[in-house]
Amino acid sequence: MIRFTFLCLLTVSAMAAEPLTVKTPWARATVPAAQVGAVYVALQNPGTESVRIVAASSPACRTTEIHDHVRLDNGNVQMVAVPALDIAAGATVTLQPGGKHIMLIGLVAPLVEGETVAVTLTTASGATIAIAAPIKGIGALSAFEDANEATAKNPAECACCALPETTAATDAEPKSEAITTTPTEEPQH
Repeated sequence: MIRFTFLCLLTVSAMAAEPLTVKTPWARATVPAAQVGAVYVALQNPGTESVRIVAASSPACRTTEIHDHVRLDNGNVQMVAVPALDIAAGATVTLQPGGKHIMLIGLVAPLVEGETVAVTLTTASGATIAIAAPIKGIGALSAFEDANEATAKNPAECACCALPETTAATDAEPKSEAITTTPTEEPQH
């Protein structure tokens, strides 16, 4: 009993030591047939120790991954899943279009402007960070953009939603296992 209580207190203490502040979460609306979407957010670590995000999940899709863009030797840019996201003590990591972002693969329904999409991030210690991201217009480029301005822009300008699949994955830098939930099929993006 004493050992069990000690382990529980240790777990709660470890979770409490990892405060991340979620700032300006948002997602971009998708067209009805879209199979993928993205969530963007700034994650601030006001703590004294680094925090490592090791998993992501969302009820809005079958698979949730953290992605980044890498420049290949041939100059092309390719989106790849990353194995973890480290946030140094005192630092802020911003997930944004054209950079790191949370990829929603196998959407169960379109992301609709004015609604919210839920995402949960899990740290290496098992702590979870809940994110409720307001969904902006289909062409939005930031959390602050007016929805009317957003719809006038071309969503194909966003690298994370419009990257052509012209380069084989073998041309990319080697990667380890991605941050992912258990997929029911291979992502197509």
